[in-house]
Amino acid sequence: MSERLDAMKTEEELKDYIRFQLLSLEDKSNIVSELYNRVEKLESENERYKKALEFYAANKTYQLGVNISMGSAFARHEPIKYDKGEIARKALDGDSK
Repeated sequence: MSERLDAMKTEEELKDYIRFQLLSLEDKSNIVSELYNRVEKLESENERYKKALEFYAANKTYQLGVNISMGSAFARHEPIKYDKGEIARKALDGDSK
C-alpha cells in the first residue's frame, strides 16, 4: 500500500485514493460496473471507427473497376464515389456498417 501512496503525484490523487478506500463494497462494485460498461462502449466505438478507417484506407476503395458482361465492358465506379462519407457518418453516429 505504501508503494501506491508513494506513486501518487498530486494531493488530488491522494484525496481520490482515500475517498475510494472509504467507500462501501457496494459503492465500489457500482463504480467498477460503471467503468466496465464504459470500457465496453469505448471498445465498440473503437471497432466502428477502425472499420470505417479500414474502408477509407483500402486502395480498392479508390480504384475504378471494369465489369464485363456478354462481351461488353462497363466502367464500375470507385466505391468511394458511392459512399460520399456515409460510412464515416454512420461510425460517428454509432451505427454499424
